[in-house]
Amino acid sequence: MIQPSRVRRRVEAVVASLIVAAASLGLVLGRHDVAEAVAEDKGAVTISAPDGAALTGGGSATEFRMTPPTDSACPGSGSGTPPYRWQTFFVADSVDVSALTYASGPQPVGTAFVFPMFDHAGGNPVQNQNPSASPLGLISNIPTFDFAAFAPPSTPPDGTYKIGFACTTAGATVSYWTGRITVTADQSDSPGGFTWTVAAPPPPPNPPITNLAAEQIAGPGVHLSWTAPTGTAPDNYTVGVTPTVAGAPFTTLPGSTSLDITNLVSGTAYTLSVTANYSVAPLTGPTATVQFTFVPPSTSSSSSSSSSSSTSSSSTSSSSTSSTTSTTSPTSSSTSSSVVATSSTVQNVAALPVSATTTTVFVTTLATTGASPLSLMLWAALLLAFGRIVVLIARRPQVLPPARR
Repeated sequence: MIQPSRVRRRVEAVVASLIVAAASLGLVLGRHDVAEAVAEDKGAVTISAPDGAALTGGGSATEFRMTPPTDSACPGSGSGTPPYRWQTFFVADSVDVSALTYASGPQPVGTAFVFPMFDHAGGNPVQNQNPSASPLGLISNIPTFDFAAFAPPSTPPDGTYKIGFACTTAGATVSYWTGRITVTADQSDSPGGFTWTVAAPPPPPNPPITNLAAEQIAGPGVHLSWTAPTGTAPDNYTVGVTPTVAGAPFTTLPGSTSLDITNLVSGTAYTLSVTANYSVAPLTGPTATVQFTFVPPSTSSSSSSSSSSSTSSSSTSSSSTSSTTSTTSPTSSSTSSSVVATSSTVQNVAALPVSATTTTVFVTTLATTGASPLSLMLWAALLLAFGRIVVLIARRPQVLPPARR
């Protein structure tokens, strides 16, 4: 005869396993992930003489001040949690300063000209400075600068450059202030052999993409959707996938704010990025990213849902087959902006989705609640309560046979 204590131990072990599984699912399933924030453009710096007088330019050894607007500050101090730092940069005009990362100064961006600024007093790089604790995050103790450190062979080529400040945490840019200068070679100048003039401030950055969301579809695949930036409408969008898949990066049609990507690998964590493209400068907007992992639906729910939707699935399959030799057609209102492709371009277009109703009620509900600590605690509490009920039911009094009474 099986003892109630043994039953209880087995049930408790099963419940513990269910709790761990639920927590794991909650961490993985997050069908509507929030896109990562982009660095914030805080405005322009002012370039002036050391005494504050107006300055329009100078030589490589000319001392000058570069200051952000009054009371400019980072989100936190150098001793806070997380700790912040303020940095300086001197980079080619083509470099996106919002995407710069820092260690010992700004990190290289391909072959572009990327350096910190150097102080006038000792020719030292101005980097990894601590924002003030009070007022919180204030960028203070800014030295004067010059370009004497950029003597040959480090002389910047002729062209336009961005100079300025950035607030960072863990090396990533969170906000920045920018000015622009134009550099011209001048052999009579010493020590750098060039002069510089203050250029017009950079054009305002394009607004960001918002509400970027990733939703699981069959394939294995993902349905991406987002809200277009305000202001000037982008020409189109570039959608990147890391690690890459066949045909990536994808380019949407004008006006499209969604895309379906298939041929993903189940269980692989992907970073999906969307960048708006423009025909006038700035040529791109801030890149929005979202994390996504395809989680295979359960076998039982797959078989039941596939039998109930066999007609629609076969219809979709037929439509998908014909689209490889002609043009694609939308399968629903959610894909009304699907990329149109011919047989010569289909390799660069994500396939149309098929029925994505193969998740169980439990998994769908858990995915909707997401992976926040509160939702995980609620799921764990519900499972624990269910387990205790089962234990109480199993805790029946032991009835001995008549011979042993």
